Amino acid sequence: IIERADALKKVMQEAIAETEKQGGMRAVFRSSVELKKNTAVEATARQFHFTMDEPSDDGGEDNGPTPEEVILAGVGACTAMTAAFYAALNDIPIKSYRIDMKGYANFGGFYGVSDTFPVGFDRVVTDVSIETGAPEEQVKRFQEMVEQRCVGHGTMMQPVAMESRWRINGNPVGGPDGSE
Repeated sequence: IIERADALKKVMQEAIAETEKQGGMRAVFRSSVELKKNTAVEATARQFHFTMDEPSDDGGEDNGPTPEEVILAGVGACTAMTAAFYAALNDIPIKSYRIDMKGYANFGGFYGVSDTFPVGFDRVVTDVSIETGAPEEQVKRFQEMVEQRCVGHGTMMQPVAMESRWRINGNPVGGPDGSE
């Protein structure tokens, strides 16, 4: 299923060499969301637009996946793309690759009725199915590499610093730049 393995391998080799030369490589990712109607949100990332919403049973109009489903899909997609890059780099032929994701959350924290439960997923399970002609030992090393190096996977595995800056009616909250 990886038709451009040579191109992916070249991208990886060049990026690895540049990262080694610089001693690291930072990247910034951006997206915007805007609440449109009820619980429907329009998201924009680069030139792409998509809608997220809650199911009708939860007060939405079911115009798109929930944010939690998008988080799972994003992590799964990141893992699959990481697999594609590292399969190309390590000459591992992939006939098929699929990840089924399940995220478990207790909404006691969301509804403010319990401090016992974290707000967000407390467990995520990934079921990965791969078809390849590579030997099992090589696939096990490949699996470890993918899970250790995937940005989405890594983000779910560690605490992440998060900053919020609010503007009320166009004015920053706190100091002139939104700081206290």
